[in-house]
Amino acid sequence: MDVADDRIQNNPTPRALQEDADQLRVLQQAWPLLAPLVSALGVNVEEVQGLLNSHGHLPDEIENLISLPDRFNAVFATRGFIAYDLLNLETLRTALDLAEAGQVDEAEQRLVDHYTPEQVAFHLRTMQAVQAFQLRMPLAQLAQLDYAEERYHACVPVVLALIDGLVNDLTPEHQGLSAESTKLTAWDSIAAHSTGLGVLIRAYRKTRRKVRTENLSFPYRNGILHGMDLGYGNRTVAAKSWALLFAVREWAAKVEAGEHQAPPPNIAPEPSLQELLLGARERQQQNQRLQEMISAWQPRSLVVGQSLPASGPPDVYEDGSPEQVLAQFMLLWQRRNYGAMAGLMPGAGQRGKKTAAVHPQEVRENYGTFDVHAYRMVQVDDQGAAATNIDVDIFDTSLMQAAAQRRRMRFIYMDETGFPPPRTLAGGRWVLYTSWRVWDEEPQSWPGNDATE
Repeated sequence: MDVADDRIQNNPTPRALQEDADQLRVLQQAWPLLAPLVSALGVNVEEVQGLLNSHGHLPDEIENLISLPDRFNAVFATRGFIAYDLLNLETLRTALDLAEAGQVDEAEQRLVDHYTPEQVAFHLRTMQAVQAFQLRMPLAQLAQLDYAEERYHACVPVVLALIDGLVNDLTPEHQGLSAESTKLTAWDSIAAHSTGLGVLIRAYRKTRRKVRTENLSFPYRNGILHGMDLGYGNRTVAAKSWALLFAVREWAAKVEAGEHQAPPPNIAPEPSLQELLLGARERQQQNQRLQEMISAWQPRSLVVGQSLPASGPPDVYEDGSPEQVLAQFMLLWQRRNYGAMAGLMPGAGQRGKKTAAVHPQEVRENYGTFDVHAYRMVQVDDQGAAATNIDVDIFDTSLMQAAAQRRRMRFIYMDETGFPPPRTLAGGRWVLYTSWRVWDEEPQSWPGNDATE
């Protein structure tokens, strides 16, 4: 690979940002010619022009941002610091500005000062997400305590040993970081790149066969752990040891998530400019139709006991209404059909949902202690184009209909993706959105004994 191509900014994520910046710059330059054409497609030209004007500086900012890790590593990797995902961006910028102004030693000291005991404690909390490190956390916390108390001679060997053990657990050969064959690389990673950990670990594992007593400024693993480098007990070596651990965390997290290797190539063709513009127009028209439907919607004037029954089987209510779903839910609850009850809650039958659908066992645990004998609607209140609240009295068989629990049950109209469109738009369904854990309060007294089955 050409050396110029072996840069972090050529990773997929920064490269995609660079392509976006290039496209934005081309659009800014071509907009005077494109504006009349896209105006004929119904695009709001003035709105686009305003966005282009307000983001005119964005391409340059993106290019500067994605170049930072490569520029940072070029200066600091051989000195014990590399860029990684959780490294504070302002700290990185400040150190790089000092270095590029010729103040490299001052820049390195600024990085050392960044690793305060509080900053180390914060980064250690992020290590909890790495499963292979969790058993090592108590020892790491003791090392952090030594660091805070300036016992650098105690914390440095522990941190280096923790790094070795973590790498040993996650490499196929089960070799630590000191092994020449160990390569800490990962796809689309800032730290786990040949110019990041690739450079840093070569210096880290350098052979040290001569006993040295002078103060070190780099955490040479072999010299420290083998008792050859005796002057390691200082803040600089300790800070760089912590920095190495937190850079390795990025690699470890990718390995555990199975994201260290490149995914199969995406062979889907890129949309053309015409397809993008037509898609934008279609979305704009769809949004406009939705807004018109929402503006035209009016809440229903429903009076329980007059315009609709207070209770009854589902078929006595309007098809596709929240009242019908309530009747279905109450009937299923009476029959203890928890699987079908779960089907009337969010997540069931929806595509693209990040949360799992409700499990029948969860419904049983939350609703199973209440033995429904009957129910009675008290009030139906349309809250919005996609929301209705229904106040309902629920009677428990064990209470012999002498008392009721009044509950407000909220229903949301959702499409198959979980989006709440206006109820006047076909294709959606009403789901019960009431919290499950509301059925354990004491029942309120209720006069009369006229609840309808």
